[in-house]
Amino acid sequence: MKMVEVWFGIIERQAIQRGTFRDVRELTTKIREFISGWNPQRNRSSGPRPRGAKADR
Repeated sequence: MKMVEVWFGIIERQAIQRGTFRDVRELTTKIREFISGWNPQRNRSSGPRPRGAKADR
């Protein structure tokens, strides 16, 4: 549950904080745009690497 709270905190700070939305559809669109931009980024941990695996650099 803690990771869900962290994720919603990130969305709030980076996508919707101080935003003004006319309706729920506009808010949903903004959140989906944020998620689409977030997914290609490699700034999050994918967990431990298997032995012998090389780091992406």
